[in-house]
Amino acid sequence: MKRIIADINEQESRIALVENKELKEFYIEQQNYRRIVGNIYKGRVENVLPGMQAAFVNIGLEKNAFLYVRDAIKRKDELEVLPPIRQIINQGEEILVQVLKEPFAQKGPKVTTNITLPGRYIVLMPTSDYIGVSKRITEEKERERLKKLAQECKIDNMGMIIRTEAQGIDKEEFYLDLNFLINIWNDIQKKDKTTIAPKLIYRELELTYKIVRDLFTEEIDEFIINEKKHYCKVIEMVEGISPALKRKIIYFDEFMDIFDYYGLNSQIRELLQNKVWLKSGGYIVIDQTEALTVIDVNTGKFIGNTSLEDTILKTNLEAAEEIGKQLRLRDIGGIIIIDFIDMEKQENSEKVLDRLQQVLQEDRTKTNVLGITHLGLVEMTRKKQKKPIEKVLKQPCPLCEGTGRVISINSIFIEIDKILKRNSNLKAKQILYLHLHPHTIHRFKLDAIIDKLKNYYHKDFKIIEDHNIFRDKIKITK
Repeated sequence: MKRIIADINEQESRIALVENKELKEFYIEQQNYRRIVGNIYKGRVENVLPGMQAAFVNIGLEKNAFLYVRDAIKRKDELEVLPPIRQIINQGEEILVQVLKEPFAQKGPKVTTNITLPGRYIVLMPTSDYIGVSKRITEEKERERLKKLAQECKIDNMGMIIRTEAQGIDKEEFYLDLNFLINIWNDIQKKDKTTIAPKLIYRELELTYKIVRDLFTEEIDEFIINEKKHYCKVIEMVEGISPALKRKIIYFDEFMDIFDYYGLNSQIRELLQNKVWLKSGGYIVIDQTEALTVIDVNTGKFIGNTSLEDTILKTNLEAAEEIGKQLRLRDIGGIIIIDFIDMEKQENSEKVLDRLQQVLQEDRTKTNVLGITHLGLVEMTRKKQKKPIEKVLKQPCPLCEGTGRVISINSIFIEIDKILKRNSNLKAKQILYLHLHPHTIHRFKLDAIIDKLKNYYHKDFKIIEDHNIFRDKIKITK
């Protein structure tokens, strides 16, 4: 049983892809932050940097967008060597760009001048001249049929990629989808001619309707929505692209939380933990940084019943499957390093690598397993387009400011000692006041520190709550 379950309210939209009651993919879009990947802007080139082979483009957002030379070239497949960036674009020039990656941390969005417009069956590439077929369509006869169909319908100087959902469609369905996308492109070109940069020209579909376009296929048994307005819009959209799917759309009108009803909230909470338990008793630990993600595999409670090598192999194989699942669920992108448990036999290492690659074939996001390094680590990449789920659902801790560590009780005592030694005018007083942030006071049982200070300095110390002091600082007054 495959379901798409949509929980929609005024604050956010949460959509889950569920298979046999198990969460497989999870998407979230909050009203105060709409995703901009796929949006098309008319931008103005603010800076051209030959040393970086890149340019910064003002598209009207807080941070300028980053345009790399490879993403600024049309027909780039025909070039063996990338030309200097100044030969392609100039400062002050107005250009049409599409967002490839969301802004993240201190970085602005990444953009390209090679526009793509996804439809139900086709991805139109109006600035390219290439015809491609999804790798998920494996039957050679069907691939050739669809490619021939594309060549018959193709517009000069426009390319397209045929999507997996196009399997089995006829020429009329193909042409209708293509014509719909060409009309969108014509509208974009008209706006481009009459708009002054920077300006949003085309907005990608909202999450719910993007899911309908990209995920709602015959393989899905039910599409369940808990919001009437969106339910009606989805019905209307499906009538236009795949009328046969209408019968699978269900309106959830129960009073209880839809994710609770289907047992999803507990699974979503697990996505916020860095430790994930395996069924055998082993576990993996996922640590994400801005640059890369590190995943460590451990046997945990699993002791096996034959040999150590067999125990490790079973743990690693189970971990490989879970890692593939977690990458999709958490939407982790960029460089990923996996530290599987060391195995003595090379054939076992190959089994684990094969299992990982098999699981990753189910991932719609582009992944690339680069192999095992000299240190025995598996290195891979996953296309990074937007914030991972962790960054959407969590914020940096106000106590540790995202470091994961706070000042220790021993450090508090040492800091007090240093202050007293530096300030001779405090030594004569019999009562001293320790100013600490309320979070620091409530986090520790400070009676032990006070007793230690009294015995050490032969003075009375009193604690003062001070909201104006930093959490890891201390001030002493007399």
